[in-house]
Parts: sequence; structure tokens; C-alpha cells
Amino acid sequence: MYIKIPPGPALPEMAFIISHPLDLNLFLSFMPKPIKKISICLAKLCIFPTLSVIGPCLGRPQLLVILEHLKAWGGKSFLFLGWCGGISPILNIGDIILPHTATSEYQAPSHVSPFLFKNFQINIPFSFHTGTVISVDNPYVFDLEKIHNYQKQGIMAIDMETEALFRRSPDLGINSISLLIVSDLLTQAQWEQGFSSPQFKSRRKMVLEWLSRLYF
Repeated sequence: MYIKIPPGPALPEMAFIISHPLDLNLFLSFMPKPIKKISICLAKLCIFPTLSVIGPCLGRPQLLVILEHLKAWGGKSFLFLGWCGGISPILNIGDIILPHTATSEYQAPSHVSPFLFKNFQINIPFSFHTGTVISVDNPYVFDLEKIHNYQKQGIMAIDMETEALFRRSPDLGINSISLLIVSDLLTQAQWEQGFSSPQFKSRRKMVLEWLSRLYF
């Protein structure tokens, strides 16, 4: 017997998956009251007339379970918003990355949905980078040698979800895109953390405010 997704609410075609609870709460503060809220997959799903929003979401397993549920309930296009560690020397805290490719240590590269990527490239009203990110399950196991190898491969940043999002989306027949904000830098011997920096906070607010206006 196959495991099946239980029946759920009818969802709008567009869904945002917001990784961090701080970003989720800030985004919801810009929005009107949702027409429905439910808890699924250790996350909070808020349903609006033209958009569903879910989070928090940490790592590959939770992301994949969320995708399966939201696809079964009517979701067709997905934007993941998360944080990442920059490993390219061109990056600074608070920079925004729109990845076109994602890889992992165990998989061949997977790619963004071209339609969504082109649409966001045209319409994002602020500066951003495009490139390849690598998704990992445990960011605390890295050493400088591994970081340097990633840099030689042209990888811009590290996150925990984008590769799973890009890889699973074609199988589900959905479109997906990832928007990442650089929270810390791994380009030097010293780990530079920017989680509390004014630049990081202001860029998160800017992105979340813009996203809140896209579908309202």
C-alpha cells in the first residue's frame, strides 16, 4: 500500500515556503489576515485568496514533505525564501542570490524552473546575484579545504534546501524558485556571522515587503 497525502484545503496555485521563523513572522505582519491557518509538517500554513504561505522549514526532509502536501492540495508554483552562507569572494552580508543551479555532494546538479527564473529576473527591483549553490544536511562539518574546493567549482553559497526543491519539482510537475539572503560568509579562515547585522536585517525586510506586495 502506498502512503497517500490526506485530503486538505484547496490551495491557490502560488505558494511561498519561508525557511526561518523570524522571516515568516515578519512576512505575515505585512499581510492581511489569512482566510485559514492550519499546522502541517511541523510548520504553519496560512492560506490567502491568491497565495499560501508555509514555514518554518529547515532542511531537505521537511521541505520535501511540505512540497508533497502542497502539491496534492493544489499548489503549482513555489518560491523558497531562505538564508545561506556565502563562499564566493564577491558576496557580502545581506546580498541576495537567485540560484539557477543547485547541487549536493551526492547528486548531479539540478536546475531552477526556467519560466519562474526568467520572470523573477525581470521583476526583482533590487540587485542580486545568480549562480550555483550547494545544499548540505549539516553545515558544521565543513573545513577550509572543502570550502576552497567549492570555490574552485564556482559555487557561490551553501544552504540546506534548494537542491531538494529543484530536484523534486520536475517529478511533481511544479515550478519552483529559490531566493536566498547571505547571512554569513565562509570565504576566510574566520567564519563571519552577519545574523544580527543591520545590513542583513534591512535586506530581509526589503525582500519580505516586496514579496508581500506581489500577490496583493
